[in-house]
Amino acid sequence: MSGMATGARSLTIAHFGQTIENEPATVPVRHLSLRFAVITALSALSDPSHQSRHWGLDVPGDDDYDSLAEHICCLYDDCAILPRPAAAVGLALRHSEVAPIALLGRRLGDMLLDLGDADDLTYLADARWPGVVDAAAAALDAMES
Repeated sequence: MSGMATGARSLTIAHFGQTIENEPATVPVRHLSLRFAVITALSALSDPSHQSRHWGLDVPGDDDYDSLAEHICCLYDDCAILPRPAAAVGLALRHSEVAPIALLGRRLGDMLLDLGDADDLTYLADARWPGVVDAAAAALDAMES
C-alpha cells in the first residue's frame, strides 16, 4: 500500500469527502465501526415503518430479531454516545452532531426514566414517541450530511 511506509494513517472526515465548517478535515473520527453502529441505530429509531415491522416481534428461529432495547444498548452502552455525546467527539462523532444527538438523548432519556423496561409496543404507543422519532431523524441527518 502506498503511504504506509511513512507510518500509520488515520481516516478523517476528509476521507469521506466532507469538511464541516469550523471543523477541520484533520479532526479524526477514530472509530468508524462505532460510527456505523450509531447510524444503524438512528436509522431504526427514525423509521416508524421499520419499527412496526420488526419491533416487538420475537419469532423463534428468526435471526433477524430487532428491538428498541438493542438500539438503546448501542447508543448508551456499546457506543457510549448517550447521555453525553460531546464525550464521543473524535471517537465516533463530529462536533456538528452533538446538539441533535443531545436532543435525542433528552427525549429518549425522559421516556426511559418513565417507562423503564416496558416492552417496545408500550414505547411506540406513548404520545412522546413521535418526538423521539423526529429527534433521531435530525441526528441521522446531521451524521449523513
